[in-house]
Amino acid sequence: MKRIIFYCILLATAVMVPIKKIDISDLEPIQIVRMDRQQGSIILETDTGDVGKGENVQAALNQLKKVSSGIVYLDTAEYLVVTDYAKAYIGHIKPFLKNGVRVCLWNGTEKIKDAAKYMKAHKNGVRIKNWSMETVLPSLPDMIE
Repeated sequence: MKRIIFYCILLATAVMVPIKKIDISDLEPIQIVRMDRQQGSIILETDTGDVGKGENVQAALNQLKKVSSGIVYLDTAEYLVVTDYAKAYIGHIKPFLKNGVRVCLWNGTEKIKDAAKYMKAHKNGVRIKNWSMETVLPSLPDMIE
């Protein structure tokens, strides 16, 4: 009898808990993520124009989600470009990205969308699922047109 009462209370509690609904129009699909490290901080930039900065990847991602006008959805990212200073942190961002993401080194300062176009056209990059600390990453040219 006690079990039945317990399960009824558990069911009633589950029904009463509000479920946060997500409107698909609020999702911000991201094609490319740029990761840099400057002055001890990790910087994450997306092609949607959002930038997050933090002491580690998780803090930078939290900041990125906070400043975004919509809901940041990293599962749509196809490319990750990292600077020489940030390549040691690829393992930290790997759990937040899908396995098919292509990774390249890029120290360029052009618009991040241009890097995405270049990578798409040239099929550059190592798949993040195949990445390890010993992996030699291909580099994108500094000046992309």
